[in-house]
Amino acid sequence: MKNKKDERIKGHFTTMLIGRYVLFSAVLLIMVLLALTITVQNTKNHGDDTAMADLSEAFAGRSPSEYDTVDVEKYLGKNGYVQVIDKNLNVVYSSNPDKISTMYTEREVNMISDYNEHVNVSIKEINDESRGTISEVTITHVNTKNETVENELFLIDGDGDYIYSSKPLDSEKLSERELNIIDNSVSKRYTISKYKFVDSNGEERILIGYSTGGYFRNMGRIYDMYISVAWKFALAYLLLVIVFSLWISKNVGRPLTMIQDAMDSVAEGDRGKRLDYSGPKEFVTICDKFNDMSERLAESEEENLILQKKKQRLVANISHDLKTPITVIKGYSKAVLDGVAGKDEERKYLATINLKAEYLSDLINDFSEYALSGDPDDAYDFKRIDICEYMREIFADKYDEFEIAGRLPVLVIPDEEVYTLLDRRKFYRAVNNILNNFFKYAPAGSSLFCRMWADEKNVFLSLGDDGKGVTDDIKTDIFEPFVTGDMARTTGGTGLGLAFVKNVVERHGGSVELKDPPDPGLEFQIVIRLKRDEDAA
Repeated sequence: MKNKKDERIKGHFTTMLIGRYVLFSAVLLIMVLLALTITVQNTKNHGDDTAMADLSEAFAGRSPSEYDTVDVEKYLGKNGYVQVIDKNLNVVYSSNPDKISTMYTEREVNMISDYNEHVNVSIKEINDESRGTISEVTITHVNTKNETVENELFLIDGDGDYIYSSKPLDSEKLSERELNIIDNSVSKRYTISKYKFVDSNGEERILIGYSTGGYFRNMGRIYDMYISVAWKFALAYLLLVIVFSLWISKNVGRPLTMIQDAMDSVAEGDRGKRLDYSGPKEFVTICDKFNDMSERLAESEEENLILQKKKQRLVANISHDLKTPITVIKGYSKAVLDGVAGKDEERKYLATINLKAEYLSDLINDFSEYALSGDPDDAYDFKRIDICEYMREIFADKYDEFEIAGRLPVLVIPDEEVYTLLDRRKFYRAVNNILNNFFKYAPAGSSLFCRMWADEKNVFLSLGDDGKGVTDDIKTDIFEPFVTGDMARTTGGTGLGLAFVKNVVERHGGSVELKDPPDPGLEFQIVIRLKRDEDAA
């Protein structure tokens, strides 16, 4: 039961830590996603081709004859060039003499991204048995202002002839420029974009730029995005770690410090130290466990002190009980050996020596018997016995002693069979010790009463007499070793008889008590409770 409770507490504590870790991870993930969203949004907002916007402004303030004065490579990088077309799609200017064109088709212009539109081109090759390799070209127009998407699909064969198109065709064959635009859009060797402007003559123009630095600009944007996400993540992580550390310090560190200080106090001797803590239930449970442990330690230490005192008293009583007869034996034997005693005195001394030797023998036997009765290694031979018949047999064996002593046993024992588990020999010694106390201490003419009864679970044996009884000062300790009725009954006993009874009864799984107050008519009464055997006879 204890192990299950400890495992349950450990499970609560582990669950708490796992829950806080999951919370920490969830908050961290949310902050990372937030940082990514903000960064991507910022990148999207600044994703227009600013170089083309600046370049178009440079062309807008000039006439066609002044276009050559614009330093195109300054804006588009080395090998970058532009072409300017009018509203009829005719080329009116080209900054690269090797790239002179006459005009563009509407399809070609539509395949080029402008400042508020991104055109994505993808190619997928398909093997056809009759036509050979067919290219599936998909063109996606994404308007960044109204966030609309438009797709265009066409199929071309290996010679560049159109097989299918989702939109009307201007020609039956893919033009060289269309092929170049598609190739550059896929390979990323050139970044092609367009920008509308009005020249100094008020004519609408379209500026088409070819830039070899587009790839590196995109990589730069990716790098900037990475750096932005990295520092935002680092900042969010640092703030979260600080918050989590403060939480740990308050909700985990404080109770742990409190428990550690309390354990130090217990180690220094404050066995009754208690913790008054309110907070997470897991630590409340741990503090409650600590309080239970502290209370048990205090109780255990108190019990140990009591046992130490009993041990010291036991040793002192043994020494006293051994010392007195040994002193007498030594004195009388020396008198006999030295010849200082006469014949009559010598016989008296020897009789006294014999009496004290017998007392020592009884004392040693009683002490040995008492010590073994409480030894868990001392084997008991339990057997299922009808205790009613068993007690009748004991009193039948003792009948002569009652008759010689002039004392009367009064038995109230049920005729029915009542079974319990007994070690016949040891339980006989226990009952015999009680009867010997009666013979030794009860006045002549006293009666001993033995009454038995049983309920569904227990068997009760009551042994009492109508003698003098015992004084109040020894009632609580009467079953302790070396406690005798010095003040009420007579002296001369070892005080181990009833201690032996207590050990034997407890080894039988029962209990023994001095009845207080005893039943009417009795002055002294001991009640033994044993477990009843439920099996049928």
